[in-house]
Amino acid sequence: MTYWDASHDTVSAHCHASLHTDDDTCTELWERFAAAPEPVGYDPAIIHAWKDGPRSPAFAALRLDPWRVRVQPAPVLLAGKVELVLDWRP
Repeated sequence: MTYWDASHDTVSAHCHASLHTDDDTCTELWERFAAAPEPVGYDPAIIHAWKDGPRSPAFAALRLDPWRVRVQPAPVLLAGKVELVLDWRP
């Protein structure tokens, strides 16, 4: 998974991924999105395929467990100084 900022800073997360379709997990995730403040939070029911709520067949929870996170600010990238990159591993 990668995040890019308009200033060209980047973060890459190497993750193990697992898909969850059980009712409890989907309901919990649905409620988290519905209750979170903008811009993260929103009403998931606006997605047509999810109109039936967290038990919609098209709705599932994707869990990402990072095993490495790498932060690379744009000035470091442009200078080619790899040793200044922030690299986290558990």
